[in-house]
Amino acid sequence: MEIAKPTGKKMTVEEFLLIADGEGTHRELIDGELRESGDAVRNPRYPQHSVTLITIATVIRNWLKSQKDKVGVVAGGDARCRLNPELESVVGIDVAYFAGEEAIRQFHEEPYFSGPPTLAVEVLSSSDVHEDVIEKSQKYLAVDTKMLWIVDPDLQTVMILKPNAEPVLFNKTQRLTALDELPGFDVAVSELFEP
Repeated sequence: MEIAKPTGKKMTVEEFLLIADGEGTHRELIDGELRESGDAVRNPRYPQHSVTLITIATVIRNWLKSQKDKVGVVAGGDARCRLNPELESVVGIDVAYFAGEEAIRQFHEEPYFSGPPTLAVEVLSSSDVHEDVIEKSQKYLAVDTKMLWIVDPDLQTVMILKPNAEPVLFNKTQRLTALDELPGFDVAVSELFEP
């Protein structure tokens, strides 16, 4: 979930999209400021992070496919998202669920998702800095992301954050269920961390 370090370069989303991520470099645009990191932990060779990410994406996608009245897109692996069309910010989300037909259109036609996801999931890595996690969490909630999961593979916990609500922590002995944003969703937290 690490927010890349500031480079001091200011740019628009359009300028940002012209820059390709280089080998071992992760880029985001936060409030018009280019941020870069060479985060080796993001490398797919880090087993806990990559397995947790794909497991969560699979569980959410299976839930979505089981819903007769819901459509949308489940994206993963630093899915590019312009959280608010009014802001010069593009973030990479570990796993995201974008609800509705508009998300499907964006998947087919746009270089990024535009607007807040219904659910954003950030999987913590050993290189994450507390301040970066807080800053990115605040960005999600400020644009009305309905629900944010902060997932810790080491502690095997999921913290759920929602706008104007206290955080709720789930551990590996509990189930994630009865979530208004994901009706009918039900999974044991421990299953999210199994290979």
